[in-house]
Amino acid sequence: FPAPACPVPVLVPGRLVPVALAALAPLGPIGVVTPNAAQVPWAAGKWRADGFDAVVAAAAPGDAAALVAAAAAFAASRVSVVVLDCMGH
Repeated sequence: FPAPACPVPVLVPGRLVPVALAALAPLGPIGVVTPNAAQVPWAAGKWRADGFDAVVAAAAPGDAAALVAAAAAFAASRVSVVVLDCMGH
């Protein structure tokens, strides 16, 4: 999103989360959960462009089985932090 003209601060997750992650996870891969399998390549590219070694899995909000599968993939990859990259998570 472009910077809004607003009299109060507006928190933009797409700008804040990468900065916070850089402080939290400087040494290892990150796990990223995106809601749709078709979004996995885009999310992987976005997080890698932000400088992260990203392991991306798809799991829609409320899909417990997909979240368990994502968690297993993240454990196998020894991710240092997990990002729920969806407004619905």
